[in-house]
Amino acid sequence: MASEPDLRFDIDALFEHMIENLDHDLSDEKDWCYLLQSADSAKLREVAAEMEGEFDIQFAEAMETTDGSNGSPSLAELTLIQRAALTASEVKATAESVKAIAIAKGLQYEGVSCYDPVDAEDLLDWMPPEDATWRLRVMSDSGLPPNAELPWTFLVVMPSVEALHRVTEALQGEGYTDIDLFDEPDENGVCGLCLFIAGRNVESALSAEIARIAHHAEACGGELQGVQFYDRDEFDEVFGDEAPDEE
Repeated sequence: MASEPDLRFDIDALFEHMIENLDHDLSDEKDWCYLLQSADSAKLREVAAEMEGEFDIQFAEAMETTDGSNGSPSLAELTLIQRAALTASEVKATAESVKAIAIAKGLQYEGVSCYDPVDAEDLLDWMPPEDATWRLRVMSDSGLPPNAELPWTFLVVMPSVEALHRVTEALQGEGYTDIDLFDEPDENGVCGLCLFIAGRNVESALSAEIARIAHHAEACGGELQGVQFYDRDEFDEVFGDEAPDEE
């Protein structure tokens, strides 16, 4: 049996998959992400400076791994992002150009991937719980190392102050302690809480956390409405002193 093509490098197969299985329209814009890696982050930064006018840039420094691999550092990563409606030939041409840069600079070229464009404002807002692991995967593909420290923030909405206090007590009983309450009901009587956790870039762990919190929220008559990857400083910067949007 023939092996499956590696879609990062087989661009014809990538487009075939997108068109046949994902109903991709060639007139739709995508974020095309070309990944370069190196143990020498200075070389990647040099390329980033050279390509900044042509691509959006995402950079991730090498980090010490915590997966039992003797503490060896991961590679630094540079993602060159091109938002456009492209044909397979156009993607191939860009990929060849990026590959040539990698060869000339002594870098590793790790192929191309593509995603639906996400506006910056959408990135700041709460995402539905079912989208959180997908966002984590995008962050990983864009350079976030596996098992890297990453704050997790959860928005729980409840139909009454009484229900809010019940779910808070249940969560605290499970060991969740970093909680902000928003116990002034809105015009619909809805109130809520934000729960902060020191998480990591591990999809299975995030999925388990989402299921656990959703279970407690639903048992008390509410729901887990949103997830984000904010620490407290970032949370305050985005939302200020106001309660998060609970629409």
